[in-house]
Amino acid sequence: MATVTIAESITALLSGAAWTVPAPLAAANIHFDTGWVDRQWIGFSDPSPQIITSGPMSSPNRFFGKRTAASAAKLHLLSYGRYVINIWVRIMAGSDGDSEEDNMELLRNEVVRIINENCIVLPTGVTYLVPLDQGRALHELDRTPRLLRFEITVQANYQGQG
Repeated sequence: MATVTIAESITALLSGAAWTVPAPLAAANIHFDTGWVDRQWIGFSDPSPQIITSGPMSSPNRFFGKRTAASAAKLHLLSYGRYVINIWVRIMAGSDGDSEEDNMELLRNEVVRIINENCIVLPTGVTYLVPLDQGRALHELDRTPRLLRFEITVQANYQGQG
C-alpha cells in the first residue's frame, strides 16, 4: 500500500469537496494534482483550470506535546508544515482576461472556503489544515499561454507518537 503524502491528502480534500461555484468551474472540470502546473493539460486546446498542491515548502516545525487530555500520559511529535496551493487559469487567445479573472476569484474563494470548512481531519494523520493567507497573485502574463495564478499558503499539522 502506497503512503499518501500530505500534499496528496490536500488534493484529495479539494477534488472530493462539494463545490458551490457555477457549472463551468465545477470540480469535474478542474485538473487537481500535486507538483507544478502541467502545461500540456492547460495547453492550447484545453482551457480547464488547474489546482496544484506543492510541499512541504520548508522543513516542518516540530515539537513534542500533549495532543489531548485523554492522551496526557504520552507525548506526541507534532509537526507543522507549510504547503502551497496554486490555482491556474488560462487566458484564452483574443480574450482581455476579464472573465478569466472573475473565474480565478471564484476559484480562490472556493478553495479557501473548502479548507476552512474541512480543516479538522484529513487522511495520513493530518489533524488540521489552516490557510495562512487568502492567496497572492503571481500571474504569468508575459508567457504563452497567458496564465493567471493565485498561490495560497496553508499550514498542516501531522503527528506521530514520540
